[in-house]
Amino acid sequence: MKDSALVRTDDTGWRVGGNVGHFMGFETADVFLDQIRMRHRSEEVREVIPGDDGGVMTSDRGKSYDAKEFVRVEQ
Repeated sequence: MKDSALVRTDDTGWRVGGNVGHFMGFETADVFLDQIRMRHRSEEVREVIPGDDGGVMTSDRGKSYDAKEFVRVEQ
């Protein structure tokens, strides 16, 4: 994901054993990565898209993607 010119992201709520979780999807021209996580913060996003990424990230502009750590990532 890190070296891709464009990463598309999307996420939605997901139940895990009766608890609220998050289905997180990341897509480039070549790769699709999905995760089911109990938390959806900028920390989880930065595990896939670092804050110094040189590409473009598209998202629904949720709070996780507007974090100050992504100020240098074109969105």
